[in-house]
Amino acid sequence: RDADTALYTVKLRGKNGCCRYAQGMAATRRVQMGFSLRDVVFNLPASILIYDAESEEILFANQELISLFECDDLDDFLAYTKRRFRGIVHPDDYEQVDTSIWQQVYACNLNKREKANDAVNYRIVTKHGRVRWVINRGRLVQSDFYGRIFYVILVPDERMDVTSDKADQ
Repeated sequence: RDADTALYTVKLRGKNGCCRYAQGMAATRRVQMGFSLRDVVFNLPASILIYDAESEEILFANQELISLFECDDLDDFLAYTKRRFRGIVHPDDYEQVDTSIWQQVYACNLNKREKANDAVNYRIVTKHGRVRWVINRGRLVQSDFYGRIFYVILVPDERMDVTSDKADQ
């Protein structure tokens, strides 16, 4: 049983490794093993974005995000956004969004909280010129391979779209 627990601990970390069973290691339900990262990323009903915190280079975008921006595929999305987070945010909102994100990161650091989720609302402009409001839920993490990166989920904010449409009329 202990060896089995250690084995599944390694598998959940990405395989190709080993670890010795340690007191307090939780037995993992094997049902979790039935899902590949590919399954989760492509079937999760959320727009997922990963980008470099320093350069703002987009490192990953799932199909849901590509569709949100009305792009044909990943290459089209990367060309449209110029491969940068700045290319995702409405130009009039970028400075406010950037400031808000970093204020939340620094506040988290001051409070010595790790892995806090930040949230900010802003507008995006799709490839076809449609303006939409989104809620950005992000987390800054330290990656061994990439350095500091943001993991982000973008959720369309229909409430704000309705408010904006009424204000425009």
